[in-house]
Amino acid sequence: MTKLMHSDNIKALFFSCNFIICFSFLRQLERLHIENPARRVIFMTFESAVNVYGDCTENTFHTVPESMHDDFKKLLADGEHYSVEHQVKPLNESYE
Repeated sequence: MTKLMHSDNIKALFFSCNFIICFSFLRQLERLHIENPARRVIFMTFESAVNVYGDCTENTFHTVPESMHDDFKKLLADGEHYSVEHQVKPLNESYE
């Protein structure tokens, strides 16, 4: 019974942390939209994979190949290619 309660507490904590992170991210995005509507923002996640969501308006999702994670020059080249291929919109066009 104690393990179940402990597991439930961990799940609740995990949910709370995810909620706080999500809320903080949305608040920062809202603030940027108000203060700098022409700014361009790209959303990325870093876990075992690096995912680039771009401005989240169109087909801007991209996974950075794991073979590049330790090579700065390859990462830079991939980022430059991404920026040419995907025209990231400013917040005043992409914020919703």
